[in-house]
Amino acid sequence: MEKERINLIARETLKYMVENQIPVSPENYEKWFNVFKEAIYYEIPLTDSNLKELFRQKYLRFDPVKSTDNVPKKYVYRVLDDIDTSLLELINKVEEKERKIKEEKKIIRLSEDKEVVLKFVDNLAEEIIDIKDDLQKERVLIEEAKERVATTKVKSLSVIPGLKDGIQFEKDLKALLKTPKSEFCILYLNVDDMKILNEKYGEEAVNAILKKLGDILQIHLPAETPIYYIGNGEYAILLKFVDKKSAEELANKLKNVIQNKIFRYERYSFKITVTIAVVQRKKQDDYNSLLTRIQKCIEKGKKSGKNCVVSV
Repeated sequence: MEKERINLIARETLKYMVENQIPVSPENYEKWFNVFKEAIYYEIPLTDSNLKELFRQKYLRFDPVKSTDNVPKKYVYRVLDDIDTSLLELINKVEEKERKIKEEKKIIRLSEDKEVVLKFVDNLAEEIIDIKDDLQKERVLIEEAKERVATTKVKSLSVIPGLKDGIQFEKDLKALLKTPKSEFCILYLNVDDMKILNEKYGEEAVNAILKKLGDILQIHLPAETPIYYIGNGEYAILLKFVDKKSAEELANKLKNVIQNKIFRYERYSFKITVTIAVVQRKKQDDYNSLLTRIQKCIEKGKKSGKNCVVSV
C-alpha cells in the first residue's frame, strides 16, 4: 500500500477515535485502522454508521439476520469481483500447464528413451500437485469471500435526509430507559411487500418511495418528534409523554395517509401500505424486551393481512 494512502488511513483513524472518545490503545488503534483500510479499499463512505457496522462485522459477534447493516451493494459486488478474478487467474494457470503437458507428450511420442519418459511422468506428477495446491488456496480464499458476503446484509437505502438513523435510535431509546419515570410510546413502521416492490419497480424507484415516505412522516408529525430510518423500509418514531390510546390514533392516521398517497417515480405511479407496531413502555422493559415486542407486533400484523396497526 502506497505511503500516501497509509498516512491518510492513519489520520482518519486517529481523528475518528478522538472524536468518538475511543481509547487510543495499540489494540484499539490496530482494529480501527483495519476498519478504515477496508472501508477505503472497498470505496465505502466513511459515515459513522458504516464504520461501526464494519467494526461489528470484523470484531464483534455478528448476526446477519438481525443486522442493521448499511454497507452498500458496491462492497458485495467488489467481493464477488475478487472471487471471479481469482478463479480466472487459476483457470489461466491450469490452461498454461495443460498446454505445456501437451507439448511434452509430443516429445515423448517421438522418443524411445526410457529416462525421458520417466522424467515426463515425474514432471506431470509435480504439475498435478501444484494444481492441487493452487486449488486448495483458491478454495480458502473463496470461503473467506463467501463469509464476507454472507455477513453483509445489503439494504437499498441507509440514510434519509431529515431523519436520524438506527444507531441513533438505539442510543436515544437506551437513554430514555435509564430514566425510570420517562413515559413514551414507539411507533414502528414496516413497509409492506418490500421484496415485491424491489422486483417490480427496481431499487432506485423504491429508494425514491422511502425518501418520500420520510417526507410524509415529517409533515404529519410535530417538528420536534424524533423520527428514525432504521433501514430496509423500517421507520421508528419516539413519542415522549404520549399515552397508548393517543399513539394508536396517530398510527392509524399515518396509515391512512400513506395508503391513500399516490407515489410517482419516472413513468411509475403506485401505492404502498405499512404495518405499524405501537408499543408503550412498561416498568420492566429494557432495550431488548421493547424490540422483541415490536417484532411480535409486526409479525402479527403481517399475518393478519398487513396495512394495519397492532399494539401491545
